[in-house]
Amino acid sequence: MSYTIDPREREAKLKKEQERQALLDRAYERVINSRLDKLTKKKETTDFEEEEYKRKLAIEREAATKRKRKTVSAEQIELARTTGLSGQVVALMAGAGTRDDIDSDDDSSNNDSNLKKEKKRKKKKRRKEEKERKKKKKKRSSHSSSSGSGSSSDDEEQRRKRKKRKKKRSSSDDGHDSSSVDSSVEERRQKKKKVKKRR
Repeated sequence: MSYTIDPREREAKLKKEQERQALLDRAYERVINSRLDKLTKKKETTDFEEEEYKRKLAIEREAATKRKRKTVSAEQIELARTTGLSGQVVALMAGAGTRDDIDSDDDSSNNDSNLKKEKKRKKKKRRKEEKERKKKKKKRSSHSSSSGSGSSSDDEEQRRKRKKRKKKRSSSDDGHDSSSVDSSVEERRQKKKKVKKRR
């Protein structure tokens, strides 16, 4: 008994197989194309990132070349050759360097500290002027309003307390005493409690 396939069935089966293969090919190409598109998009962003990275390195390199370095003596260069260390490392270990380099470093740090002090002084002066303006305003408003003597004495008392706190703060800034800072925090808490009790 031999079993033979009908030619029509064979053609139908072959046609069905071709359709299935074409469908698989299209699906495969869709997946591959979408992956390739994603990769090309990533490639574009990585090119941009790479350019940004190169630019950043160039800026850092430029800053490093502008930085003053300590001069290395011939003796230190020879020591560097024999030890295999960098000349800069040997100079650092030896504590060497020209006085000019060291002086210029000190000058730049002094300039920075002078600028900071100047800013601080200006800020302090500005605050003082603002306080004086506020005091004058208060005096004007207190003179114009006919309030009792009790409220003015309360104001004076509060001013005295503020001055005491300010003195404590300034002394704590000089000595960096944490106990005075704690006491000023405690005073603020007590003041808040008093205000709540009045209400």
